[in-house]
Amino acid sequence: LSLVAGGDYPGAEKYFTEALTMWPYYTSLHINMGVLKEATGDMISAENYYKNGITYGGNYPDAFYFYGLFLCNQQRYAEAIPQLQKTIELSPAHIGARSELMKAYSETGDWDKLKELATNTLRIIPGNADAIDYLKASQTKKGKVEIAEEEAKNAPTPEKFLSVSAMYYQ
Repeated sequence: LSLVAGGDYPGAEKYFTEALTMWPYYTSLHINMGVLKEATGDMISAENYYKNGITYGGNYPDAFYFYGLFLCNQQRYAEAIPQLQKTIELSPAHIGARSELMKAYSETGDWDKLKELATNTLRIIPGNADAIDYLKASQTKKGKVEIAEEEAKNAPTPEKFLSVSAMYYQ
């Protein structure tokens, strides 16, 4: 993991591959290999490793979370939703899954589910900025980018325009 964090993907892959020969059913190894493959642009292998993580760790929330995150990164939101829902079913306070699921609901325009999830998230984590933003989006039926654009136009500041630019980039 240190090698991945440092950008030494070939070195990390060597150790992950060696570890997989010893522990071929170790869920975290498959997830980490998926992260590595995604980082290097090998999306087909990444998806296979994430799916293996679910196969070998069916009760492990992070197996579903990382696959859901991968699908969101690929803008495959409809496919990501069940993975993220399963994560929350297994770990109700998993904030990463809650944030990604709110994003997926927003991107697919499922405003009712977005409102319900944002409201529930605020019960668990009062003041959560993502949940507040997504609750607002569910009420206006506008995505975060559209809301940020309106705020930048109504009260322009360099920070607001920079924020909108970053959202477009993402």
